[in-house]
Amino acid sequence: MNGNVDRWVGPRHAVLDSEDPGSPRRGSHVSGVPAGALITLAPEPAPRCVVTTSDRAGRLADRSVVRCLGWAPHTSVRFDWRRDVILVVPATGGTSSITAQGHLRLPLAVRRRSRIDPGSRLLVLAWPQTGGLVICTPSAVEEMLLDRMRGASRTRTGTS
Repeated sequence: MNGNVDRWVGPRHAVLDSEDPGSPRRGSHVSGVPAGALITLAPEPAPRCVVTTSDRAGRLADRSVVRCLGWAPHTSVRFDWRRDVILVVPATGGTSSITAQGHLRLPLAVRRRSRIDPGSRLLVLAWPQTGGLVICTPSAVEEMLLDRMRGASRTRTGTS
């Protein structure tokens, strides 16, 4: 495109690059209107939820949750356990880091404690507003659903 970038106004009223439709360009102009006047505030991003597997080395197959949080390769992270739920947060001097290819790798101790085998399906939730990641094993998901269903049946029984 010889350095010229075609611009278009996206559905959210932001000036966007046709080469990268996901990124607003501040200070750009379309028909003489400053881009800052067109950009509207977006609501807080919802958590990104994926179901993925881990391989023999503990790498999570889906890297979209890591990208959603903006964690670059070699970002240092720390792990914390709550029963069958693993909390992951960025931490200076953490015990692990994002791989050069952008994968989150669960250390062996984490996998053993949470009973995660190669190929295990995991529910992974990324919260962009807090910068944290939550990994739920199938048993954690089952427990949460059963607790929720028990709570719903108590509510219905109590109101009848």
